[in-house]
Amino acid sequence: TVHGDYSPEIKFSLDAAQDFLGPLTLTTNARTPSGSSQLAWGPVSGAQAYTASVIGAGGAGGRGRGDGDFTVVLWTSSEVQAAGFAMPDYITPSDLARGVASHALMGPQATSCTVPKEVVDAAPQGILQMVAYGGEANFVYPPRPTNPKVAWNQQWQVKVRYRSATGGLLGMTMPGAGGGRGGDQAQTPQEAAAARRRSILRGIGGLIPH
Repeated sequence: TVHGDYSPEIKFSLDAAQDFLGPLTLTTNARTPSGSSQLAWGPVSGAQAYTASVIGAGGAGGRGRGDGDFTVVLWTSSEVQAAGFAMPDYITPSDLARGVASHALMGPQATSCTVPKEVVDAAPQGILQMVAYGGEANFVYPPRPTNPKVAWNQQWQVKVRYRSATGGLLGMTMPGAGGGRGGDQAQTPQEAAAARRRSILRGIGGLIPH
């Protein structure tokens, strides 16, 4: 039920098939012997498409020789050129179908993908984001009259779209795990470089879909 001072009261019900999309859970997030990174996940009931993206930074700043030069790496699972980081949070079913058909999105049967070695080498601690997209439910009141001669004066419409997401650091089984170390403890050069990369990425984190 939705109440508003300047809108009619909106009441609608979601049945079992229109409930929240199930959780998207990574089962594999590990580097392979070839140097690529393998991603795998459990199927999400009701998902119509999947997408994966990685954002990371490398270069002189990332290797600990200073805070100046660095390279930002953006990768998506799309097989065609696509603005994956501009992907809307919620996508219409027709756009999902077009995205799957063009291979800009992975299909509902997909349960794995591979992040290329070149990406892993350039951004070894990149931030991983995965999204499962669901369908759409629509409600309108009052319902369309059965008599086409009767005017259909709609008072409100509701559109419900679905997505499920997860993320973490590329190659880490436990996303965001830090081993319990505090920020005031001593860091190795590698840990300090990783902290700088994460700081840089947080600064451009708006590129990553939520």
